[in-house]
Amino acid sequence: MLLKNLSSPRLQFRRLQKEDAVDLLEFFQDAEATRLFSIYQNSPQAHAFARIEYQQDRYDKAGDGLCAIVDRETNAFIGHSGLLWQEVDGVQELEIAYHLQPKHWKKGYASEAAKAIRDFAFENRLAESLISIIDSRNENSKKVALRNGMRLEKETIKKEVAVSIYRISRAEWEAIE
Repeated sequence: MLLKNLSSPRLQFRRLQKEDAVDLLEFFQDAEATRLFSIYQNSPQAHAFARIEYQQDRYDKAGDGLCAIVDRETNAFIGHSGLLWQEVDGVQELEIAYHLQPKHWKKGYASEAAKAIRDFAFENRLAESLISIIDSRNENSKKVALRNGMRLEKETIKKEVAVSIYRISRAEWEAIE
């Protein structure tokens, strides 16, 4: 399920590496990028390294995790995105997750990554439906979910945060293809 060889017209997915910590640090030091993140206990530097180690552990144990997404032409780090098994209201769900570097916002990269992930998951029959878990205050991520063919299914609480659950089923995906 790991997306390490997935690509789209502008993006290439690969495993996160320790060398990506510099780019993740830039993300975690940006107040706007992290304003809706749960508060973390470590410094941004420690959190960047911990994020990479956590994803590498997911790759090995669960076969899922966030991957680095890089520009296919320049190899510039765009962000990290992927498929994650998540529990929502007691049900295991497969989530499309995406986090982009602020300097790459509003260029269509999040939508491109999300659509590539969606297509990969359905083409490989990984689940009958996919979700995105979005902080209820994050209007930009909601727009990405809508562009990905998802619909708002419900509002709930996850890790003490109000979240919106967007979903697309295989049948809905087939109808837009």
